[in-house]
Formats: sequence, C-alpha cells, structure tokens
Amino acid sequence: MATGIKPSKDFSEKDGSIDPSCLLAVKVCPKFLHSNSTSHTWVFSAIAELIDNACDTDVCARELWIDQESINDTPCLTFKDNGCGMTQDKLNKMLGFGFNEKEDVGKQLAIGKYGNGFKSGSMRLGQDALVITRGLQTASVGFLSQSYLNAINADTVLVPVVTWDITPVGLTRKRSIQNIHGLKAILDYSVFKSEGELTRQLDELGTRTGTKIIIYNLRKDSYGNLELDFMSDPVDIRNPETEALDPTVIYNRNRQAPAAITPEYRRSLREYCSILYLRPRMKISIRKKRVPTKLIEKSLRKTEEDVYNPQWANLRRGVKLTFGYTKDKSPDAPYGFMTYHNNRLIKAYERIGIQKKATGEGYGIIGVAEVNFLEPIHNKQDFRPTGQYNAFMNNAAKKLRDYYEEKTYTEGSSTGAVSQLEESWNWVQCDNCMSFRRLPGDFDVEKLPEKWYCKNNPDPLFNRCEIREELEGEDEGKVQPKPTYTKTVQKKKAEEKRLEKLEEERKAREKEEALNAAKETAAEEAKQKKEALKAARKKGKALKAVAEEAKRREEALNAERIRIREESLKKEATLRKSLNAAKETAAEEAKQKEEALKAAREKEKVLKAVAEEAKRREEALNAERIRISVESLKKEATLRKSLNAAKETAAEEAKQKEEALKAAGEKGKALKAVAEEAKRREEALKAERRIRQESLKKWATLRKSLNAAKETAAEEAKQKEEALKSAREKEKALKAVAEEAKRREEALNAERIRIREESLKKEATLRKSLNAAKETAAEEAKQKEEALKAAREKEKALKAVAEEAKRREEALNAERRRIREESLKKEATLRKEVEEQRRALEKQKKALDYMNPEIAAEERRMGNALFKQGKYSEALKHYNEAIKRNPKDAELHSNKAACYTKLQEFSRALAACDDCLYIDPKFIKGYLQRGIISNLMKNNKEAVKAYERALRFDPNCTEAIKGLQALQGDESSEGLAVCQFEPLNNLLDNTEVSPGKRKYPDRDGSDYRRTRQRTSKNGNQSVTKSFSNDKTPLQSRSCTISGTGYAELNQSPVYNGTPGLVSNTVHSTSEEKMLSELLVKTRELGELRRNVLTLLKILVFCFCFFGFFWFFCFGF
Repeated sequence: MATGIKPSKDFSEKDGSIDPSCLLAVKVCPKFLHSNSTSHTWVFSAIAELIDNACDTDVCARELWIDQESINDTPCLTFKDNGCGMTQDKLNKMLGFGFNEKEDVGKQLAIGKYGNGFKSGSMRLGQDALVITRGLQTASVGFLSQSYLNAINADTVLVPVVTWDITPVGLTRKRSIQNIHGLKAILDYSVFKSEGELTRQLDELGTRTGTKIIIYNLRKDSYGNLELDFMSDPVDIRNPETEALDPTVIYNRNRQAPAAITPEYRRSLREYCSILYLRPRMKISIRKKRVPTKLIEKSLRKTEEDVYNPQWANLRRGVKLTFGYTKDKSPDAPYGFMTYHNNRLIKAYERIGIQKKATGEGYGIIGVAEVNFLEPIHNKQDFRPTGQYNAFMNNAAKKLRDYYEEKTYTEGSSTGAVSQLEESWNWVQCDNCMSFRRLPGDFDVEKLPEKWYCKNNPDPLFNRCEIREELEGEDEGKVQPKPTYTKTVQKKKAEEKRLEKLEEERKAREKEEALNAAKETAAEEAKQKKEALKAARKKGKALKAVAEEAKRREEALNAERIRIREESLKKEATLRKSLNAAKETAAEEAKQKEEALKAAREKEKVLKAVAEEAKRREEALNAERIRISVESLKKEATLRKSLNAAKETAAEEAKQKEEALKAAGEKGKALKAVAEEAKRREEALKAERRIRQESLKKWATLRKSLNAAKETAAEEAKQKEEALKSAREKEKALKAVAEEAKRREEALNAERIRIREESLKKEATLRKSLNAAKETAAEEAKQKEEALKAAREKEKALKAVAEEAKRREEALNAERRRIREESLKKEATLRKEVEEQRRALEKQKKALDYMNPEIAAEERRMGNALFKQGKYSEALKHYNEAIKRNPKDAELHSNKAACYTKLQEFSRALAACDDCLYIDPKFIKGYLQRGIISNLMKNNKEAVKAYERALRFDPNCTEAIKGLQALQGDESSEGLAVCQFEPLNNLLDNTEVSPGKRKYPDRDGSDYRRTRQRTSKNGNQSVTKSFSNDKTPLQSRSCTISGTGYAELNQSPVYNGTPGLVSNTVHSTSEEKMLSELLVKTRELGELRRNVLTLLKILVFCFCFFGFFWFFCFGF
C-alpha cells in the first residue's frame, strides 16, 4: 500500500521533514454511523444533542422549532433554528468526525466538546439526515445518509454537499464537479426529487441566516411502529418506550410506591425541554407551540442555598447547591437532585442519600447544582465515575440531609416566614431579550399572554429589555457564595454526640472501678479456696473421690464395650447383607462376562476365519510367484534355443566359406600363402566360434564379447588385406594367376561383406530379443512388486478390520452403559412425574374442599357494592375470592372483566371474558363485554365477531345492534362512546347461575377442549391454561397464577355425577366419587410406568440384538 508512494521534492533526509500527502488516509466504515449512534440508549438524549447544537456558542440561535412533517409521503422529523447558519467549510466540519471549534463567549460556556453530537444524535433518530443551512453569502445542503452509502456499496463515509451563492437576484449554484455529483446523489437518494424543492426549503428559512435539519427513515420498534409517538398528543412528541415500561400503565394503579413511577420528562419531549437548561436563553417550540421554560432554581418552595468547596479542585468560587421543596402537589411529582454542566442538564431527579430509603425521608425535595469541574460522558446523560464525582455526590447527599433535618426541625418557626417571602415571587422570561423578570406573588401567571415582553412588567425598574437581569445571591456581586441558613440541627446533633460521649466515658470509668473491685474480691476468694483445698487434701478426701471416679469410669467402660459389641454385630449383619448383594452382583457380572466371553470367542472365530483367508491368499500369491518364475525360465530356455540356432547358422556359413577357400586352393595351388592364410582364418573362425559359445553362456556380457569380436574381425580383415598385397607383389609374374586370384579375392571380399552384413543383422536381431527379454523381466518384476504391495495392503486392511471390530465392541459396551443410564434417568423422571401428578391431585382435592358457593355469593355482593362506589381494585379482590370459592360462575368472571375494563387493563379483561364464555358459551353479556373491550383496543374485527355471536343467541339484543351500527359508521362518535361505556355499569348481575353445559365451543362449533396460552403484559409470570379433550367425568386444568398474585384453580368439577353441570353446593357423594377417580388415576399411572419400563427393556434388547447381527454380518 504505502511502498509505492514516492516522497515529494521538498522531502529532505537531513532535516527529516515529512510530506503529509504521501501518507495514507484512514477510511471510516459506513457501519460506524450506526455503531456510533448506539451510545444514545434514550431517544430524547439524541434529540438533546441537536438542540445543543442550536443553542451552543457558535450558533447562538434565539428560537428553535421542532416538528413532524410529511415530505413526499415520508414522515420526517425537522429541527429549524434562526442561528448564524454555516458556511461550506463549517458544514463540512460539522458533517465530519471530531471537529470542534466551539469556544466560551463571556459567561456563556460551550456545551459541545467532542464534535460528535450531530452524527450520533441524527443517526440514532433515523437512517438519513439532510442539513439545509443559509449563511450571509452562501447556502448549502449536506446529505448524511446510511441508505445512500448502502445503495452504492461505499467502503467509507461519503457526504454529498451542494452550495449556492446568495445574490440579489436569488440563489446561484456554483459550477463545480463536487456540486454536480452532490446534487445528483441528493436528488436520487433523498426525499427531494428536484433542485427546485431544495431551493424552496432554503427560501423557507427567509432572508436571514438559519439552519434546518430533516431526518427521515425514522427508527421503528420491533412491531414496525415509529419509535417516537406523534399521535397521542398533537402538540408534543412522546416516548412510548418509557410508557410501555411505566408500572403505572401496566399494573400499579393504586400508586403505593411513588418512586416506581416513570417521571413525565422521560415520556414527554416538551417536559424534558422545559428543564434542559439551567438558565434558558433560547425559545423552543414543539409542533408549533412554545415550550414554557422553567427557572428550576426559582420555582421551589422554602429555598435554601449551601456551598461545596472541594479541596482537590482549583476553583475560584465554591459550587452553589440549591435545595427546596417542589411546588407540585400531585403524588406523581418528581423529586431528587438535578445536576447541570455548562448550563446543560446531565442527570435529572436522581435520588441521593436519605431519598433512597423506604422511610419517606427527603420526599419532595429538589436539589440543583452546576458542576462544571466534572466531566460528562459522550451522550451527556451521566458523569464519568471518578473519585471527584463520588466525593461530590456524597457531599450533596449530606447537605440534602442537613436541609431536610433543618426544615423538619424548624417547621412553623421564624424560618417559615422567610420561606413564605420566597414563595411570594414568580418568574417569567421575556421573548425578546430572553431575560427573567420577577413578578409579585399575587400576579396570576396563568393569565400571562403567549408572548410576554419586559414592557409588560409592572415593576418600573425592570420594564425595559436594556435593563440588566434581576439576579440574586452570588450573582449580585458576591465573590464567594455562602449558606443562606444556619444548621441548628447539625449543631444540636454535635452537642448531643458530645454529651453522649461524656456519658459513655463516665460509664466506662464506673465499669472499670467495679471490675477492679470484683478482681480484688475474686483474689481473696481464690486464696480462701486454696487454703480449704490444702486442708481437704490433708484429711484424705481426695483419695475417696478418686476411687469413686475410677469405679464410675469402669462402669462407663463396660457399658461402652457392650454398645460397641452390639454395633459390631449390627455392622456384621449389614456387611453380610452387602456381601450377599455383592455376590449376587458378582454373579450377574460373571454371567455378563461369560456372555461377553462367548461373544469374544465368536469374534475370535471370525478373526481366525479372516486369518485363514489371509493364509489362503498368501499361498495363492506364492503359487503365482512360482508360475511367474517357471514362465521366466521357459522364456530363458527359448532364448537359449534361438541363440543355439544362431550359432549353428554361423557354423554352416563358416563351413561354406571353408569349402569356398578349399576350392580356391585347388584352383590356385601356386598361392600357398593364400592357403595358409585361409587356414589361419579357419583357426580364427574356430576361435570366433569358441568366443561365441562363451558369449552364449554369459549372455549378460554379450555386448563386451560382440565388441571384442568386432575388433578381432577388423584385425583379421586388416591382416588379410596385407597378406593379399604381399601376394600380389610376390606373384607379379603370374598375371593370369594373379588376375584369377584377384577375381577370387574380389569374390571373397564380396562374400565377406555379405557375411558381415548378415552377422550385423543377426546381432541387431539378437540385441532386440535381449532387450525385449529384459523389458519382459522388468515388467514381471514390477508385477511381482505390485503383488507384494497389494498383499501388504490386504494385511493392513485385515489389521484395520480387527481394530474396527475391537472399537465396535468398545462402542457397544459404551452404548450398553448409556442405555442403562438413560433407562435409570427415565425411571427417575417417571417417578417425579407420578409424584407431581399426585401432588396436583392433592391440590385439586384441597381446592374442591375450599370451594363454597355461599361464601362466593357473599363475596360477589361485597364486590358489587365496591364496584358501584368506584373502588374497582378492592372489588376485584372480592371477585377473585368469589371465583376461587365458585369457579364455574360465569357472572363472577363477567364482573371481573368489568373491573379490568374500568381499570383500562384490556388484555386481562379479554382473558376474563374468555373464562366467562368458556363456562357458559350462551352468556350474551360476555359477548357484549368482549365487543366493547375489543373496540376500545381498536380491534374492530374481533368486536364485530363478538356482537354477531351475541345476536346469534339473541337476535333482539339492542346493545349488540347498537355496537354493530357504531362500528359500521351508522352512528356518530358520541353514540359510539355511549354504546361502549353504557353497558359497563349494567354488567353486574346478582342473579343465580342457571345450570347448563359449560363447554366453550371452538370457532368451528366443536365441543372439544383446546390449549391456549396467555402471557401477562407485566412480564412477571406466564399465565397458561391447558384443557384436555378427555370426556371423562374428571377433567383437570392446571393451576395458574393471576395478575393479582393468588392461585386460581381452573378445573371442571363434577356436580351431581354429570360433567360440566354447575350446582350451588357440592355433595359428599361427589367428593367420594372424585377420590375414587383419583385412586384410579394413580393406579393407571403405576401401570403406565411399568409398561414404559417393559418397553424400554424390549428396546434395549432389540438394539443389542440388531447391533450384534449388524456387526457379524456387515462388520467387514
């Protein structure tokens, strides 16, 4: 990567300068945008980051508008401010990572620190963000989009930016490559499809500077809904996540623990923005309505100030801590300690010190402090857990306890007058200069206009915006803040501690004196006892006591011997029993070993058969080797015969040559020298024959002998030529004889040539045959070697087969052990199940004993009375108790559903309606109530089904007809509301339950029971009801845990011997019949267990049998 980069010309090895353009730039993966946004676990913290950017020192916006818009049918979240806007360079740095040029301006401190707030906040709210900004000379649009980066498969973060020049004529886009490509990317992948739509967004900012941020592709929850709630409140943005987790929404309607209630600021963005800044200097409007800002320090009762001076921090002034009681009288009012950093809220309503206790101390107290010396974390929702932070929080908790004790001690004293004086002032903020002005206490703040200015102030000293803000405390000129109250309780406690310490010291001295006196008395008594003991020893009493002690010990020893002997006899009997059991176990093991030995012997037989097969194959291999050697010998004999034939042919040729020479000698007797030469040649031929015979015997050295023969023949030819030359010289006179001799010589030469050519041909043929014999021998040797290799591989395979047989035997033993363990585990599980079923039957018996219709009727009457009084939670308890006493009363479940409907717990109300209709499918009020609840839950389809089923049983039911008409739009919304809530007060009925079939029909009309499961929304317990389709008289239902915390036994009891019929009383005959059924079930469970054990044994035997069969048949 970097190896191919050459240094620039300005680079000098001597001065060591570095050219940054030659270095690699690190890329930022697009996935970092999402991972960077995960630091905001709370959605409002991401919105606060965008608000901070508008309020910070480099923008100084006076107003900020937050709204939800729909742009080209796409829901968007917009942020628009009237700040100073941004240039293209400043926009690039804002869209980049880590660029922060914010500085403190006077007393206004910069909030941003890391240059990461916009990226993390905007990407937490949605996948795409458009930044539209207008400065003094230019206007720009930046596009930070995860969808765009994913669509182009980018490997780094790319941000398209378009810039226009602001001219008197209008906006003029700069002609540059960056603008052209940036505009095309924005129009292709954003919600705006033309340049005109973008310029219209810039025109909405007006002629002044400002910035607008559009965030779309908003994050959704797991159900596909938008994470932010824009529907519940038209002038607010809600956080449904905290509402879903709010215990007041789920189950805690009685509000017995205020600390468990989710504060309003975590659910409402409007409430959160009102306390976001300690001294608000920017107007915030949410969905076109102004957010009323709160001066939190000035909105408390009985306000007092304290000072924190840390020794480890180099602070010019101490940190002011303000404590007071909240003016909100509601029990849900939040309280706790509020911590700000550089005017920005970091932690709100944090319970510290005594507020964490369950005693209620510190309830309603709010503490406020601005701690600029601490360092917040990246999402500005907490501080770094340092020692300085812990020291500050501990000191704040101590000072809050001092304030609480002082106000509790001085309640009603002179301090109360000062508190009343502080409560007589109200504070309001000017919409022009953003200064806070103080109004008299008798002034009605609710009658203030929507926009209030300093000129509306009745105080003439502070009725103009040019006048400085009216401040208190250290802001009026105090260099060092001081506490505003005397901690008399603390002094009193210190005095009490001092007196207690003095009292403890006095008591300690008295104890010490008493101890010394007791020591002296004890010393005198010890001295007297010593003298008495000496006297006793002299008289001999000690000897008598020793004798008695020896006798007693002897008796104890005898008793111990008898006990040990009895225990040894018992142990011996136990050992004998264990020995017998061990013998039986050993016999069983011996039997198993004998069976295993038989199996091993059978395996040994198999292995012997394998060995015999290997031996047979070895013998066949040896026979093959002998056959190959015999064939090689035959081939060798054939070769020898061919050689002998060649020898004979050569001998005949030599004989013919000899006869030719003899004829030549007869014709030329004069040529004695020629005859001698012929004789010598004959001898040479004989020598050649002898050499050839030797070469045939030693065919391995054929080439050497042939070479030697060639040399000998050449020498002989040379000698012959020389002899012919000498003969020609000696016999010149005999021309005719010489000519004849010459002719004969030529004939002899021709014959020699012919003989030489023939001999060469035969030599070549012989060589070819020898080479072919060598190749054949090599191939036979190769085949023998391959046969040996194959034999070795077969031997290895046989060994592997033996090892595999051994391994399979071990695996079979392991499988036997596993099957035995599994059978034991299954037996234990079956025992547990039988025990659990027995316990369940006992519980059902107890539940049947607990049922009493008379008590249930009394509880229902009490519940009806409480319901009419509006005490729905208490009425619900009585209805639950009545259901436990008489679970088959449909009216009780209907009343229970009415209570849940009043408490707006619709899911539980639906469950109660299901129980009611399960008991009596023809209960019309249950269907009506189910339709009302489904309509309230916006489930019109289920509501229509419920009303139609009610009309099926009663076609003239007016409530069902009204409900259907309201759902179909025939009536107004007011009529619908009447139809929904009017029947609730009439659903309580004191009439007795008429007997009838209580099976809850399925949708297809069948009467078979089914299993359904319901999980409560509180997430604590899973509520499950299981129904069997058994038609026996005793049909059991599992014990469920309801939302109120008690156990409901849902069973179908037997009344008067008929399943499903409800009676007001339970007779003893029914109980006896139920007990008999319980006994029958217990016996059936025992038989089932025995059948299961027998089946397991059969399965184990079959597994072992088929395992052995497979091993013996297919093991190899």
